[in-house]
Amino acid sequence: MRMSVLFGRTLREAPSGVEVASHGLLLRAGFIRQVAAGVFSYLPLAKRSIGKIEAILREEMEAVGGQEVSMPVVQPADVWERSGRYRTIGRELVHLVAAEVGEMADGLYEKLVSAGVEVLYDDRRESLGSRFKDADLMGIPLRLTLTPRSLQRGESRSKAEARQRVI
Repeated sequence: MRMSVLFGRTLREAPSGVEVASHGLLLRAGFIRQVAAGVFSYLPLAKRSIGKIEAILREEMEAVGGQEVSMPVVQPADVWERSGRYRTIGRELVHLVAAEVGEMADGLYEKLVSAGVEVLYDDRRESLGSRFKDADLMGIPLRLTLTPRSLQRGESRSKAEARQRVI
C-alpha cells in the first residue's frame, strides 16, 4: 500500500503534550490519532499491525488448546466487589460517577424508607428540569437532588416547598 493513499498522514514532529516516546512515535508514524484526552483512534497502519499480532496469538493459543474470549469494556461494580478488588484497585479502574450517584441514591432511599418516610425515587433518564416540574405538579414537599458534582463536593441539594394553608 502506498503512503500517499493512506487515510492517516505522518507528522514531522510529535504534537505538544506528548510525554512518552512511544506515544509520539505512533502519532508521527500515522498509526494513531488522538480523539480526546486518553482516547485514540487506530488508523489503517495500526489496524493492520494489530490484526497481524492477533493472528499470531490466535495461532499460538490454538496450538496449546486455548480459547478466545471477548469481554465487555464496562462491567458492573458487583463483579469487582465479589472478588474483593473493588476498593483495592487504583486509578486503573474507572469508576463511573453516575453509578456512584446511583449507589448513593439507592442507599439514601433504603434508609429513608426503613425510617418510615414516604419516598418517590425519581431516577428517570430525563432532564432535571422536567423532573423538577413533575415534582412540583405532584406537590412533593421536599426534594433532594444528587448529582455527580454534588457528590464530588460531598453535598446534596434540597428544596422544601412552602405549603400554604387554605381556610
